[in-house]
Amino acid sequence: MRSYHLVLGLSLSLSIFGCGKDKKKNDTAGDNGSQAQSQVYTEALNPSKPLLVVYGDSLSTGVLANTTLGQTPDNSLVLQLASYVKEQEYNATGFQANLSHTDLAAATTKNDYGVRASVAAQLGVNSADVGVVSLAKFGGQTTDLEHQLAAWQLQEKSNIPKKPENIFVMMGGNDYCSDRSVDDIVKTFNDQTAAIHKDSPDAQMIIAPAPPIDQLAAIDFTYGPALTQVTGQELSCRTFRDKLCKRIYDDPAAVKTRITSINSGIQAAATSLKAGGAKVVFVDGILSWQIKPEELAVDCFHPSAAGQTTIGNFVKAALAKPL
Repeated sequence: MRSYHLVLGLSLSLSIFGCGKDKKKNDTAGDNGSQAQSQVYTEALNPSKPLLVVYGDSLSTGVLANTTLGQTPDNSLVLQLASYVKEQEYNATGFQANLSHTDLAAATTKNDYGVRASVAAQLGVNSADVGVVSLAKFGGQTTDLEHQLAAWQLQEKSNIPKKPENIFVMMGGNDYCSDRSVDDIVKTFNDQTAAIHKDSPDAQMIIAPAPPIDQLAAIDFTYGPALTQVTGQELSCRTFRDKLCKRIYDDPAAVKTRITSINSGIQAAATSLKAGGAKVVFVDGILSWQIKPEELAVDCFHPSAAGQTTIGNFVKAALAKPL
């Protein structure tokens, strides 16, 4: 994997985009976990308190959640993103470490819109009392669920010797962007979520579909000359998405069919688990999400803080329904 080109240096990037002192990211140990899961985020771990384990991709790490589409970002971020778009040179671990915002991601935030707050309300505790282990990674696909499970098992063995009360799984967006067939994606998701349930059979599983990627092509923006002077090139939604996910600009009917089919498979997997006796909540509200421009980050692809809030509120609504 090619190295990520940090234009202004790692130290400056970390000072702007780094994690707060109450957050912990650690490398997993052991062959299975470390090969595909180099970073694990943990917070407030206490064997006597509730635990949430998160499986997912960059949506659950809060990548670029501190930015909003159309708002002028900090120059250092502009240069990093421009370098990525121009040269397509990045290291996924470095990108995640520098640009993630777990304090804003619905999966890990302690804010009222977060999953932790919603499960805390179910359990009658404060969101800060819900510990979290997030295995989510930049670029994650359903094939990574196997490695994320292995990484969790290492965490359970060495860091938090208990099973989670809640598990949050949100995956599928990067699978849509890949060349894998829908049948392969769905089978992998079904098999791996079954394995996750088998590992923690008493946990409530909160399963979310992928966001409605088919809506993104209709949302466009071109950043102005002030940024062009910094980057040396025009930055637009199209320039970002051509690197992140070219499939967005396929025939609209084909885009709709592919993401709908993936999400139908994810929902079917949730239904199958539930029929087998698992405690499963499917976040069906995401299927009807009408994405607003302000819910996207500067790269026109990842959720902004507003988008993360929307995701969290969909989870809250799903948890409020009777099982």
